[in-house]
Amino acid sequence: MTAQAAVALMNSRYVEEMEKRQAQEREFLDLVSDITSELDLNALLAGAGHKPVMSSANVAATFLPDGVLSGPASSEPWLLVTETCLSEAGTPVLSARDYHRGSQISFNFSRQ
Repeated sequence: MTAQAAVALMNSRYVEEMEKRQAQEREFLDLVSDITSELDLNALLAGAGHKPVMSSANVAATFLPDGVLSGPASSEPWLLVTETCLSEAGTPVLSARDYHRGSQISFNFSRQ
């Protein structure tokens, strides 16, 4: 009888632990779903308390790093835009390095 009670207790604890893990898993999946369904990165960052309010960017003509692309475009000059978005406190909240092929895009810049 004692052995059966011990097995029943162990099974009960196992079921409780599994239910707890499943609840954590569902919570995590809900969070991932919210993140992936949210298309506005600014709103997502603001919701996490890191609203970007200003940015600093540098633009340079450069070549792609070796091995990124093959073919003629790999030897053409590209524009590298490096941007850092900052919160109101001046804390970096987002950083990006984007390569743009000069023949495929146009830019307008404003210096302040």
